[in-house]
Amino acid sequence: MGLLDWVRQQKLRMDGWPVADDSEIPPILIKLWKAAVLVLPATVTDCDVEDGVRLWCPEGVRMTGGHLAFDVYTLSLVGYDEDLWEDADLPANCPRAYLLGFEGTSGPRSWQDEQIGYDLLRGLARRLDGNCRPNVEMPWDAPGGEPVDPWVYAPRTLSPEEGLDLLAPHLIDATIVFRADSGEYRIDADGLIMWCDPLTPTAYPNVMARSWYDTARDVAEYQFVSDPAAGGPERADTVARILAAETGGIVLDEDGFAWP
Repeated sequence: MGLLDWVRQQKLRMDGWPVADDSEIPPILIKLWKAAVLVLPATVTDCDVEDGVRLWCPEGVRMTGGHLAFDVYTLSLVGYDEDLWEDADLPANCPRAYLLGFEGTSGPRSWQDEQIGYDLLRGLARRLDGNCRPNVEMPWDAPGGEPVDPWVYAPRTLSPEEGLDLLAPHLIDATIVFRADSGEYRIDADGLIMWCDPLTPTAYPNVMARSWYDTARDVAEYQFVSDPAAGGPERADTVARILAAETGGIVLDEDGFAWP
């Protein structure tokens, strides 16, 4: 079933538009149904959004009016209209909406582009007290106030034993619980998990801006998952910085934004 068919089944109010013919539906409404969208409170400005984007994409950000272009992505401001917000199922308390697009094309250029772009929306929503969703079929994501973990991207992959030796002095009961011939491994400690992925690191703009970046095949991704109830976030911050210093890497948050 197509997305527009799904929307019809949900019986969204159409203000009398003849929904049997997609051409009669306003194009902006179709975009708000199909595209990933970020909605923000009225107090958030275009400059706030631009500042947030620059934490995610440090180079080449261009802003014209409410339109931002950077890397392969665009963010376009949608003018508020009460009927449009209701038909698109946007929250009334967030009258600023930005559509995620792709520079020079109608869709993502690689299998990662769509997910990476949504990570941007989620990180902006986290910082600016907003909501985001991949499309109208999916529920709203409201990450504001949620703890965020550090991830490390580096041009060097430590072996499981090297990783354990480096981090164990700063953790409690650290042990290697999984390893694969492909180089992936997992270290568990009290309140913290670290997963090393040398195969499919995420090519965030902050990673590609590093002098050592050539292709994703040259990058190891170290993911941390912490338990706030066990002091995990503080330990994750400490060991992520140590790991980045040892491997010559960079610490980002789990959405690809610069780490504090």
